[in-house]
Amino acid sequence: SLCDSDASFMRLECCATCSADDAEREPNSAINAASSSSSSSAAAATASSSAAASLGPPDCAYVADEPNALDNAGGIAPIFERIASNPAYSVHVHSHSPWLIELPSLLSQEECVGLRRAIGGEDGSRLARSTVVPEHGKAAERVVNYRSSKTAWCGSAECRTHPTHVAVLERLMGMLGLPVGNAEPMQLIEYELGDRYGKHHDWVPQFTHNVVGPRVLTFFLYLSDVADGGETSFDVLNISVRPKMGSALLWSNADEVDYLKRDGRLTHEAVPVIGGTKVAANVWVHPADFIAARTRGCLRKLR
Repeated sequence: SLCDSDASFMRLECCATCSADDAEREPNSAINAASSSSSSSAAAATASSSAAASLGPPDCAYVADEPNALDNAGGIAPIFERIASNPAYSVHVHSHSPWLIELPSLLSQEECVGLRRAIGGEDGSRLARSTVVPEHGKAAERVVNYRSSKTAWCGSAECRTHPTHVAVLERLMGMLGLPVGNAEPMQLIEYELGDRYGKHHDWVPQFTHNVVGPRVLTFFLYLSDVADGGETSFDVLNISVRPKMGSALLWSNADEVDYLKRDGRLTHEAVPVIGGTKVAANVWVHPADFIAARTRGCLRKLR
């Protein structure tokens, strides 16, 4: 799609769906495509004033007093408590405050392979070098040395309707007790020898004032084993998790009481791969319906 191939079109029409880098560095946000081109109705919904342009149509602003699916599920802590107490998942709780849990053997080998093919293509041809653009302003996206992976997005109809993708996404969101539409399109990541992603946070500030709300949760799926290196390291928590095919991490990016606030303790990094190839997938989850908001044009011009 144009979101994948045309940087100018991507910044105008496609949603901002990558992580913001650690605040101690020069602030940047990796803004990547998560969808195909917007429909004509979404394009017509572009706001005319400069203030509205950052949010889209008037009904795209976040309303703090309006209940959403996350509120209906009881909030962040109850979601983790339900999953952690379910013997079917054999959960390893790395941290209760903030929440960080590991779910071993969540995916089968067939599902791992299926997700790789659905998102990345049969031969991995949809994968492209990960890039970063400034969080503010309109500077062009660029390759940076602290993010050397390749990424692909589940933006095409072929991927979205792929049986493995559908089954896995429904299972993940069912575990959370949230609608499937609250998840961003799944992102595939591939790290080859020496590849890394330096310290960063999955929080995207622009979402906070948007109708979808912030990225409150991250599901990180390991789709391959790694011979050496490639750990996911949470520096503040002093926790490091080794990749294992089929396992997954789940953590909260937001304060569990006020999920409009970023929890800075969840900064993390992808340690360089020393042997083998690391393949994983991100599923970022919002309090409200991300897909419906995208259809209405609410994710355009988030910057």
